[in-house]
Amino acid sequence: MSRLTKIADSYQNIRSFSLPRGWVLQTGNLLRELQAGSYAVNNRDRILAMAKHLRRLRTKRAKIAAPRKRWRPIKKLANLPPYSQAEASGRRLVVRTYHEALANGLIPAQAERIARMMYLLIFDKAFCGKSLRRLVAIVRARGGISRASIEAFATGKSIAHRRPTDRRKQVRKL
Repeated sequence: MSRLTKIADSYQNIRSFSLPRGWVLQTGNLLRELQAGSYAVNNRDRILAMAKHLRRLRTKRAKIAAPRKRWRPIKKLANLPPYSQAEASGRRLVVRTYHEALANGLIPAQAERIARMMYLLIFDKAFCGKSLRRLVAIVRARGGISRASIEAFATGKSIAHRRPTDRRKQVRKL
């Protein structure tokens, strides 16, 4: 006979006696608490892991729901060199092609293949799938295909870079 059955039988036995109703209810609650306490002791690790998991979920949801600062480009499109402007518009076409293919019901691998062919047609050079997925992730982080500005599609090579420190200058002069 399991412990749960013993507690339930004890509760039924107490109710069958002609005892005051308040006392019977109080004793039944104490028996339930004993049962819950033994469950907590036996399953302590699982309960703690679940609590930790729920705490992590709450913090993740809070981060997602928190208002984020909108992405702003370091340089405007007009300040970029002409080749970077052309490349940004071409990359935008490639990402739009990828999203259109997905919207038309193709699986991601097929949409990726079509976008890579589009890149090959526009730029006359190959584009691997990993680079396409990276570009799609960057655009998604910068507002998505519909809200991202054209500067979001520009390569990182065209933006302002850190100037070398004095120490680097000294090494180059030697």
